[in-house]
Amino acid sequence: FAMGSRLACDESPMSVPAVSQSIEQARALIARHKTAEARSLLAPLRGIAAIAGPIEMLVGYSYIIDTNIAEALTALRQVPAHVEAGIGLAVGRLLLSCDAGTLALERFRRILVQHPTVGDAAVSTAEAASLAGHAKAALAWASRATVFAPVSTGLFGAKLQALIDLGQTQDAATLVKEMEQSGTDVEAVVSTVTRRFLGMDGRTTDVDRLMSALDDTTLRRPKVATVAAVAAYIS
Repeated sequence: FAMGSRLACDESPMSVPAVSQSIEQARALIARHKTAEARSLLAPLRGIAAIAGPIEMLVGYSYIIDTNIAEALTALRQVPAHVEAGIGLAVGRLLLSCDAGTLALERFRRILVQHPTVGDAAVSTAEAASLAGHAKAALAWASRATVFAPVSTGLFGAKLQALIDLGQTQDAATLVKEMEQSGTDVEAVVSTVTRRFLGMDGRTTDVDRLMSALDDTTLRRPKVATVAAVAAYIS
């Protein structure tokens, strides 16, 4: 932020301390869910190219808190293609939260070109590829991510969605068993991933097939049982 503020001096009548102070105040307001006030504070800084990354990221995040996904995506698209890795990762994660898998994938790929061993970027790329419907690529990225990052719910989720997408039901059920054994929050991963398929035309059968392949211990988990019941009813 400080570097961006220095670069912005020629583009804005505000001083460097004033710019930095506005950004910090906006972050504090967003943390307290005072999103409209934060955006009002950031408004004079929008359009300054040198600090577009952090500014539009904060604006986008504020809209996500307001559950205004359309405006969030509009702001996040304004973040320049080339930004420092930390901002790029943050923007990509925000895009994932908006279910914008293709846009997020572009962000993460760009980071990995410059920083190929960044574990978070590798995991996030697998998640984005899976969300964007590139199942085979998601499995490849997930395999690469395990070299640079510890196993995580995000990585499990990316692999599970890809396996379901490819119709590899038994492999998906085996993966769920691995989650159980690793202490992963199975309910969160399984329910999140399968609900995406329940919202797609003609994919409920895939979820129903997976539920039938799970063992009784997993099926007794409340969130998993709910998904299983819904899939069975629709099927």
